[in-house]
Amino acid sequence: KQTEVIALNLDCKITAVDIAPKMIEGLNYRIRKENLTNKVSGLVASMCELPFKKNEFDVIWAEGSIYHIGFEKGLKEWRQFLKPNGFMAITECCWLSNQRPKDMGFITENVSEIDMISNKLKIIESLGYKPVAHFILPEYCWIDNFYEITKTRFKEFLEENNYSEPAKDFVERMEQEIEYYQTNKEYFGYVFFICKKTQD
Repeated sequence: KQTEVIALNLDCKITAVDIAPKMIEGLNYRIRKENLTNKVSGLVASMCELPFKKNEFDVIWAEGSIYHIGFEKGLKEWRQFLKPNGFMAITECCWLSNQRPKDMGFITENVSEIDMISNKLKIIESLGYKPVAHFILPEYCWIDNFYEITKTRFKEFLEENNYSEPAKDFVERMEQEIEYYQTNKEYFGYVFFICKKTQD
């Protein structure tokens, strides 16, 4: 959805990347529907092996995804694709205070790089970026705009996958994640970081 929002509001050219062909197929369908094919092109590729040139982009936008490659690794490897003074816009799961949940099981298993916001800012600075802004995503971004929508798809998803064991496991993990967040949302959340590439 972010791709369409940016394309509709800015005079820009966007290359949208996902490793899953079906995700790009869905994007291309929505882009055609919005008459945005002159502004957006979809590309099937891994964020670990991006096929771009050095200094190619003004902005790299990675919302809810950099954890797949790692916060520090992503910032380090993607920096080469940004023009001097280009911007990186990323989200990362962070602790919101020095207090921790009683049950750390989910965090330990699923969010191994979680850290304080201040420590993420130190990483950003150490890798040749200037922090420009950061803010905690409001609770409704998790619940209303993600979890509640995701829950409505569980039944359809299971049916589409013939109630296979991997599909049932996925739904069960999502249900556990939703419950864990509802119980422990005061302790952690996603933080949006915007930073600027300093001169090489």
